[in-house]
Amino acid sequence: MSRRQDRGSNGDGGRDAATENAGAEVVHPLDAAYGDRTTRALRDFLAHADMAAEVVSRGRPAYDADLTLRLAAEAVSSRLGETVARLPENFRRDHGAVPWRLIRATRNRIGHDYNVIDHALLWAALAEQVPAHAGYVRGVLEADS
Repeated sequence: MSRRQDRGSNGDGGRDAATENAGAEVVHPLDAAYGDRTTRALRDFLAHADMAAEVVSRGRPAYDADLTLRLAAEAVSSRLGETVARLPENFRRDHGAVPWRLIRATRNRIGHDYNVIDHALLWAALAEQVPAHAGYVRGVLEADS
């Protein structure tokens, strides 16, 4: 049997357009508007926000007493900043309700000025601000689904 015969008379292996489109990946509206990494970055942001909630769930006294927990908070904050850096500038501009630049700047401070981290401020950010930002991000993902 020739290769042409094996693939079907129209050269597509006997598949029609409906069959081809049935397996096509659905593109999230955010990715269509801002690029293919946007939804993934926002989902990563939510995963890191969940990690922040885990740190906070241990309580402030444990955080103050445990160096490992404070280091975990630094790591989570760094991940949040790295995730924000993956968001397109036009997305950050269009969704200015979240202080994206400040989140990124916090990551830079932790990464470069780690000897002067104010752990009380970091706790406040993880306990109060990150949950609010995560709520906003969830709303954006749900609104555009």
